[in-house]
Amino acid sequence: MVPPLPRTVIVDYYDSFPSPVAIAEIRATFQREVIPNTDCVILSPGPGRPDHPAAHPVPILGVCLGHQAIGVAFGGKTPKITHGHVVRVVPVTPPKGLFASPVMGSKPFEAVVYNSLCIDPSTVPDELEVTAWSDPQNGSEPTIQGLMHKELPIWGVQYHPESISSTHGTELLHAFLDKVHEYHGQPPVFPRLERQLVAACTYRVASSAAPTRAASPAPSPTSPTKAEAPQYALEEESFGSLGQDRDTAEVYERMVRSDKNRIGEIWLDGKSFVLTYSLATRTVRVYGSVEGEMRIPPGETFFSLLDGAQTALAPVSGGAGGFRGGWTGWFTYEMKAESLAGYNLPIGKRGPERLDAVWAWVDLLTERAEDGQWTARGVVAEGGRPSSLLLDWLTGLGVTFGVKQADFDTYAGQLRDVLSSPPRPTSEPAAGFPRFRPRVSGEEHMTRIDKCRDAISEGESYELNQTTSFLASLKDDPYPTYLRLRTFNPAYYSAFIHFPTLPTPKGKGLAVISSSPERFLQITGGEIEMRPIKGTAPRVRPGQCVCADGRGCDGKEPGSAACTTEGRRVDEQRGKELSEDLKERAENLMLIALESYGVHNLVTTVRGRLAPHIGPVEATKRCFPPGSMTGAPKLRTVQLLDGFEAGYPRGIYSGALGYFSLCGSSDLSVVIRTMVLEGEDLSIGAGGAITWLSDRAEEWKEVLTKVQSVVGPLDL
Repeated sequence: MVPPLPRTVIVDYYDSFPSPVAIAEIRATFQREVIPNTDCVILSPGPGRPDHPAAHPVPILGVCLGHQAIGVAFGGKTPKITHGHVVRVVPVTPPKGLFASPVMGSKPFEAVVYNSLCIDPSTVPDELEVTAWSDPQNGSEPTIQGLMHKELPIWGVQYHPESISSTHGTELLHAFLDKVHEYHGQPPVFPRLERQLVAACTYRVASSAAPTRAASPAPSPTSPTKAEAPQYALEEESFGSLGQDRDTAEVYERMVRSDKNRIGEIWLDGKSFVLTYSLATRTVRVYGSVEGEMRIPPGETFFSLLDGAQTALAPVSGGAGGFRGGWTGWFTYEMKAESLAGYNLPIGKRGPERLDAVWAWVDLLTERAEDGQWTARGVVAEGGRPSSLLLDWLTGLGVTFGVKQADFDTYAGQLRDVLSSPPRPTSEPAAGFPRFRPRVSGEEHMTRIDKCRDAISEGESYELNQTTSFLASLKDDPYPTYLRLRTFNPAYYSAFIHFPTLPTPKGKGLAVISSSPERFLQITGGEIEMRPIKGTAPRVRPGQCVCADGRGCDGKEPGSAACTTEGRRVDEQRGKELSEDLKERAENLMLIALESYGVHNLVTTVRGRLAPHIGPVEATKRCFPPGSMTGAPKLRTVQLLDGFEAGYPRGIYSGALGYFSLCGSSDLSVVIRTMVLEGEDLSIGAGGAITWLSDRAEEWKEVLTKVQSVVGPLDL
C-alpha cells in the first residue's frame, strides 16, 4: 500500500531529466517560506558539480548530482567519473537505509547510471555510510550507488531510479516516503503556500481533493479565432488500381515538375506561397504570387505565429492522419533560440541573416500509398475568414488559402489522365554524386571530441552530439541527384524540396535532398510518437555479425541510446498530460530495435498522448531541437556545443523537416543523411554522440561512415 503523499519539493537543477518541479529565483525565501511548509526534498540530477554544504532540516533524497552533493556537503570528494550504462546495484549486507525497506527486497537489481562524477570511497566522511555498491564488471572498480546519513534523514543514490531502464525505481520512492512519514510521525498539515511560490513552479499539481491540470500559458495577444462557418473541406479522390504499376517519378514529373507556374516542388515519400524566417532580423518574408515582409513584434516567435495560423486554419482537430494539405517545410537547428526554454542568444551573437525556417503552403497534392494506390487531395475553401497575426498579414497582402472546388476537380482529373495514359520516359538519375570534402580536418574534429569528453569529466553533460559538415558544389538541377539518392540510400523519411528562385545568402535557389531514416515527431489523433536513433554501424558482408566491428555491440551505443531516450521522454512530457499512466508509458516504449538502411542503426520508440490544449506546432516547439542531435541534459549540452562548434552553424542539418496537416496531424523527420543546396553550394552534415566511453578515432570513423553511406567516396 502506498503511504499518503507528503508535500515534496523536487529541486530540478538546470535541466535534468525528471523536469518535475523547478523553483526559480526564490533563494532568499527558500529557507524561510518553502522548507518550513515542506515534508521532504528530492535533489534531482545535474548537470554540474556538487557545491557547498547546507542545513538539512527535512528528509532529503539525492539522485545523481543530489547524491554527490550530499557526499560533498559532509566532506567527501568526487574526483572520479563513472561511465553511462546499466549497472547491477548490490545493497550492503545487512541492508541499510532505504534498501532496508521490505519493498526493496535484499537482492541485487539493475539500474541506469549516466556519464557522471561519483564519490571517492576513500573520502566518505564519518557522518555518512555506504548503503549500496555497483557490481564490478569487466575488471572495473565498484562505485558507490547508495549513501545515508547516520543520524539525519538524508539518503542518496548515484543511479537514476526514474530511468525507463532502471528497476526498483518505484520501490525506492515508496521506501523514501515511508522514511518521510516515519520521521514526521504522521503526515503533517501545512498552511497554504504563498502564491508567488506556487507561481514559480514549472508544474503545479494540487491534492486529490482539488485536482488541477498543468498550468497553461496566459492567452496570447495574437490568439487565433475561428470563423463562424466551416472554412475548409479536405477533399480527396482515390483511383483504386488505376496506375498502381506506374513509376512514381513519372507521375511526379508530369503532375508537379511540368507546372511552369510552380514556386517550388515537394516530394515527401505545392504551390501557392512560401514563408521564410530569419532569426538575425526576426523577419518573416513571403514569396509567390505576392511578396512582402514583416518584423515579428516583441513577445512573439515564429513558432507562435505558425501555431496561431495552424490553429485558426485547421477545420478539425485529430482526424485520420497523414498529409491532407497545409504547411510543409523545415526548422533549422538554429531555431533552438526560440524553442529551448532558458536558452538566451544575445542580439549581437545572432550572426548573419539566414533562412532559419522555410514553410510552404500546399493546397493540392498527390499521394501514393504503400500498395501503389494514388490519391488526389485538396484544401477547398468554403467561406469564413480565420484570423491570427500571421494570417491577417498574409491575407492583407492578397494571399488566399484553399482552392475552389472546380480547381480540385480539375487537378484530380489531370491525375486521372496521367494514370490512364501510356507511360512516358522519366528523368535519368545522376551518374554520380559530387565529391565532398570535410569542412574541418579529422584532427580538428577529434580535438572537439576531446573538449566534449573534458566537459563530461567535469560533470557538465552526460552526452554531447558533436557534428561537422562536408562541402561540394552542384551547378545542375538537383532533381537527378535526388533520384540517384533514392536508389543509393533509400530511407523511410526521404524527401525532396526545391525552391529554384528562392534567394539565399549563398545565391538563388534552395533544395533539400534528404534520405533521413529518423522520425523526430509524429502526431496522429492526439497520439505522439518519437523514434530517436543512437548508434551507427556500417553494413557488412552476408554471413557476418551486424556488430562485427564492435560498434553495434559495445557499451557506448546502448548507453547513448538510453540517454537520448530519457531526453526524448522529457521533451514529450512538455507537451503531454502530466497525469499520464506510467504503466501505459512503459508498455508503449520499445528499447532498443535494430533498423538497417545504408547503415545499421539502434532505434528507440517513445509514445504518449498530447495534452488537449497543445497543438502540433506548439508540441514541436517544446521538443525542439531533436534530442538525438544535441545530447543530454539538453539545455546545458546545447550551450556547450555552441562553443565547440562556434562559427559553423548547422543550418537545416540537425533540424526538423515535414508537414503540419490541416487535419491536425503532423510528421517531421530529423534532418540527417541530407544534402542541402544553396545556390551552387552543396553541403551534408554528420556527427555522433560523444560519451566518456567514446574513442576519438572511432568517432571520426563513424562520421565518415555516415556521410559515405549517403554520397559515396570522399575527398579526404
